[in-house]
Amino acid sequence: METITYKWGIGTSNHTLELVYVPGTSGAPYAFGNGDAVRSIELPGFFIQTTPVTQALWIHVLGADANPSIHQGVDFPVENVSWESITRPGGFLDRINQSVVRQAISHRAAVSSCAFRLSTETETNFPTLNALAFAREQAVNPEAYAAGDRGHVRQ
Repeated sequence: METITYKWGIGTSNHTLELVYVPGTSGAPYAFGNGDAVRSIELPGFFIQTTPVTQALWIHVLGADANPSIHQGVDFPVENVSWESITRPGGFLDRINQSVVRQAISHRAAVSSCAFRLSTETETNFPTLNALAFAREQAVNPEAYAAGDRGHVRQ
């Protein structure tokens, strides 16, 4: 699985932002929903962060005085954040997309441009649903898994 990392330090502690590539549906649409509400979803590949945004990343992007968290700790997830503080002009997304973080990630991904954004509901659920389908297939057919038949499982 392809990952991209960005590393930085705050004081004497080192931190890592890790993004993992989710290959998407690759021309085999995913059946999303139940019953009459099922629809086929095509999803392009994308990178998703492996952890919630930490206070260390928030501070790295917005500055030491910008941490709104009640439970302070650079390795803790940032909390007490409004939708507006993330999405408004000059908010977290604007600032991270203007930062060295985005530049480094774009360079490591070998793409001419990229942007941090909030994930869609489908993107948020797809990796989990695909992993659950994979685990279900592995439990149903362990011989195929052991034999190396580890293809993408889709419903």
